[in-house]
Amino acid sequence: MIQKRTVIGAHAFFFPDQAAFTVPGAGTASRTSKPGATDPAWIDAGVSDWDIQNTGKVSDFMAPLPGARQLKDKVVVSKGMKLKG
Repeated sequence: MIQKRTVIGAHAFFFPDQAAFTVPGAGTASRTSKPGATDPAWIDAGVSDWDIQNTGKVSDFMAPLPGARQLKDKVVVSKGMKLKG
């Protein structure tokens, strides 16, 4: 018997943009300047459990052959993901 286990969870931490930090050195948070993991200004948003559903679409690409068309490839038409927590 095959049992399928899914272990997906998250523990979220946030740091406000343009907030001052002191670890590893003094600075202001931005895309290029990030605080260290032990900086006391991190906001703990807690733990959560998520269900993930793929909402992407795939389309068959049929190639011509003599007298018929045959599946040659599958093309990703759109990518998407639905999260429920």
